[in-house]
Amino acid sequence: VGEGARLSVEGVAATIALQGVVAGVGELRQNIVLARNAQLHLALPALIVTEDAKVRSRTEINAAASAELVLIEQVSLGRFEESGGQWSGRILADVDGRPVLRQTQSSDSVVQVLALDLQSALPAGAIVSRLELGPSMCELPTINSHGNAMVAVLEAGGTLHTSVGPSLALAHRDLRELEQMNRAAPPIPSQRV
Repeated sequence: VGEGARLSVEGVAATIALQGVVAGVGELRQNIVLARNAQLHLALPALIVTEDAKVRSRTEINAAASAELVLIEQVSLGRFEESGGQWSGRILADVDGRPVLRQTQSSDSVVQVLALDLQSALPAGAIVSRLELGPSMCELPTINSHGNAMVAVLEAGGTLHTSVGPSLALAHRDLRELEQMNRAAPPIPSQRV
């Protein structure tokens, strides 16, 4: 996204990863570059990892310090009433050449979280991640978790919101409820150094 430009991209249909004819791992790669004062809102459609599929996703972000980004990624393990395949996802974000986030998630971690949730009886699972970077994205949350949703404040600025659920709808619900709780909570007092 060029200097001073604003761009909003929202997906309209899911990407379905099927088992390949030849054994191997499919790859989905995205490279995002944000120039000074650029703004990008990128809400990718869900990646559906079907039974027996193997997929790796990787998103690399290089942003100027004055740029703003809202990136939403969502993965569903399996279609309706289907066990999911194997997935691993990595997000790498740099601001002005400095690393601000290195995160890896996988289908195994989603299944482990859901196994702890006694109400989860579905064979599949889902994960939603929302990364917010930029000067106006520095509000500290009062509440860091709700249900299977959590928000992490990045030391270099910005936040990473993550939610896991037995379905995308339930993962989004927990994330939405956490955001509502933070909007209603009193702000964290500023600290002077």
